Amino acid sequence: MDILNNTWFYSLSALAQVMATEIALFGVFAIFKLDKITKDIDDFRGRLIRFIVTARRNMPSGSTGTDGQDYYLKNTDELIEEFKSISNAQMSMSVNGDSVDKRTVEVLKKYNINKKLILNKTKISLILSVVAITISFVFLLLSEQIFKCNPILWLSFAVTFSLFALSYTVYAIFYIMNQN
Repeated sequence: MDILNNTWFYSLSALAQVMATEIALFGVFAIFKLDKITKDIDDFRGRLIRFIVTARRNMPSGSTGTDGQDYYLKNTDELIEEFKSISNAQMSMSVNGDSVDKRTVEVLKKYNINKKLILNKTKISLILSVVAITISFVFLLLSEQIFKCNPILWLSFAVTFSLFALSYTVYAIFYIMNQN
């Protein structure tokens, strides 16, 4: 029974350690990609805001000029709607050499959607990994009760769930790294 005790404790503690390492490794990939996408979104938002502010100042309809600070507070969808209302009123969408077209808006939408998808994949992966770690700790705490029944069955459950969480994380890493 001593060998089973050692196997039990080493296996469950190793599962928790592997899952904690997996969280850290996944975090590196997710943060790297989110940082890149956020910079791209900020670049496109800046171009869009510069265009909107300049276009509003140049409109003959008596629109009030602004320095653009209030546009930085708007979310991306509101900026896109503002752009659509201006682009329908104006034929030219190039202001002060800063060209903004419908493709720019589409790329901005794509980046925004990709960022949301990456955040969702990150949340799911983190939740699965934390649940796997929690299962390992709970099984360690309940060791005496579990040894009265079939401990191999419980260990199999913990390993299977951890493998599921790990495989989802690997899938999420590949998904994240393939986003443009």
